[in-house]
Amino acid sequence: MSANLWIYIEHIEPAALGLLHKLRLMGESRGGIVTAVINENCDSATVFSCGVKKIFRLLGRGDEKQVARQIASLCREHTPDVMIFLATISCRNIAAMLAADLKTGLSADCTDINLRQDNILVQTRPTFGGLLFADIICADRRPQIATVRPGIFLTGQDTSLFPEDGEIIDVHEAEIEACTKLLHVINTGLQPLSTARIVLSGGKGIKSSEGIKQLEKLASLVGAAVGVSRGAVSAGYAQYGWQVGLTGQTIRPDIYIAFGISGAVQHLVGMEGAKTIIAVNSDKNAQIFEYADIGIVSDWKPVVQKLIEYFEKK
Repeated sequence: MSANLWIYIEHIEPAALGLLHKLRLMGESRGGIVTAVINENCDSATVFSCGVKKIFRLLGRGDEKQVARQIASLCREHTPDVMIFLATISCRNIAAMLAADLKTGLSADCTDINLRQDNILVQTRPTFGGLLFADIICADRRPQIATVRPGIFLTGQDTSLFPEDGEIIDVHEAEIEACTKLLHVINTGLQPLSTARIVLSGGKGIKSSEGIKQLEKLASLVGAAVGVSRGAVSAGYAQYGWQVGLTGQTIRPDIYIAFGISGAVQHLVGMEGAKTIIAVNSDKNAQIFEYADIGIVSDWKPVVQKLIEYFEKK
């Protein structure tokens, strides 16, 4: 029996399109069909060009509760086997509300997904601080819901092989009270963390939110993204959306520079796929040096300041 695979696309971005590509390959192996659920501001032509034949377009204000209610209604009517989300902050909330509404399972922050011959979704995620990987299945309930970490899958497909149109079905908003309200949008000018080629990451050793702002300044000069460790988030230095690691994002940049990060396993899981790792730490025995291609034993401040001065001249 062919699989009915669904994906929710919040924004058109490389991480989302890469996940869509992965889902399409899974569907092809089982003779399945991939359906996309998108927000009304998403470019449907781009989604169709990735091999999707049907799109449900969600109309309305688009807050998390509203989206979860709309998708739940669609799932009850069309009974998909699989419902996949990119593990952004908002999609994590939507997936959790959807799973609770439909009384089905949810595997969060997966690092791999695969489809068995019986249409059971094998959801792989790290556990025990990244020391082991667990394969999770939801055998008895549908849809099988999973969120997948951004940056795990890349696109890699030739979109010219697929038409840029298909069936679009508009889904109107449900009559519920909004639980969130968009106040304003801040454009930092920084690269998205999940797809950036260069990432400057700060840990608890940065010691202040002002230190993170210095990393932001340097990142804006070199076209990089800013990441942080869980320790920096817990200390209140930076927002959770920038967190790299087991409970944050998994990234694979060309260059990853860690400032004031000790190198705990929880953090390494999220950045060990970087092509070049540079560590700056005042503790010469810091664990991060065991994984770094280049190590600098120094306080982070003079290193960042010299780099800022150099690139400002450039």
